[in-house]
Amino acid sequence: MQPAESMRVRTELMKAIAAKVKANGWSQADAVEKLDITQAQISWIINTRIEKIALNTLVKIATKADLEVQFNITDAIA
Repeated sequence: MQPAESMRVRTELMKAIAAKVKANGWSQADAVEKLDITQAQISWIINTRIEKIALNTLVKIATKADLEVQFNITDAIA
């Protein structure tokens, strides 16, 4: 995956996780407890600090937030 695509995917995951936290009415402290992550991680997610969290970690967090992660893979040469 090229860096730009990785950044885009991480951004989408962070936005989805942050939206789920907001929809559930969780504070950052609630999210830390319920998602079993650090305070720094939830802050990075909410502030979309994409360089701070690896893609695989975001997938794990999204899964803990009861989000279904799907990838759509297509041929880049069309």
